[in-house]
Formats: sequence, structure tokens, C-alpha cells
Amino acid sequence: RLLELYGGPNCQIPCVGFGFGDCVIVELLKENNLLPSFNNDGIGYVVCAYTDEMYGAACRIAAGLRQTGATVDLMPSPKKKVARSFAHADRIGAQRMAFVAPSEVEKGLVRIKDLRTKDPATGEGVQVDVPIDQLDTVDSLIEAIANGSK
Repeated sequence: RLLELYGGPNCQIPCVGFGFGDCVIVELLKENNLLPSFNNDGIGYVVCAYTDEMYGAACRIAAGLRQTGATVDLMPSPKKKVARSFAHADRIGAQRMAFVAPSEVEKGLVRIKDLRTKDPATGEGVQVDVPIDQLDTVDSLIEAIANGSK
């Protein structure tokens, strides 16, 4: 009844297969009320590389953001159009987008745009260039702009 157990039709179909045990582990966790509940507070950051060549830098930036305690979605490959990257971030409810481009990385920076906090001067999302080695300062930089001081 394995097919039935995982959403297949209500029928008896003999089958064989191979697995690494993840299904059994999930069932055991459920049975023993040990399956963790994950809060759905959304994703803090979506990190997107501008090109395939920037993917290594994007991985380092994602790791740095994770070290600050942020939840991070690292896009596996660049989108052909930048708007699609932002649409992905918006669709999953991300707070911020870190767009990893060569011009900023060469200067040791990453451009981060807050998708939910508006800049009072422009009405657009607050955008800051943050030193890659100071990713823990993003909140204060964005807050300063949102409060009208730069």
C-alpha cells in the first residue's frame, strides 16, 4: 500500500523500489510525534548570482547571511531577466533580495534590496550596498534609510 500511503489511488498495486530510507524516517517521526514543526515566518533573503561566474560569490554571501541567523534561499542558477529573480523572491515572501553582481563584488560589496521596507525619498524598496564582511550590519543600514537618514 506504499502508493496509497503517499497519495496514490486507493488500490492494491504490487510494486518494488529502492530508497535511502527518508520515507521510513518521516513515518517513524510522525508515529512518535517527533516530526518537527517548521515556523513559516518566510525567507529572510533570496541570494541570486548575476551570472554563472558569480555563483561562488553568491554561495559565500549566502553563507555569511546564514551566519547572522538569517534564513536564506540561494537560487541555483541566474535568471535570464533580473525581474524574474525579484518575482521569485516576492512569490516566496522573502523580505530581502541580495543580487550578486561583478561590479559590486569587485569592490567587496553586495547590493541588498529590502522588498518590504520603502525608502521615504523614492517610494521604492530600500536598497543598500553592504560590505561582504559586514553582513551583520544590513538591518541597521536599512533602518537608517527607512527613517530618513543615510
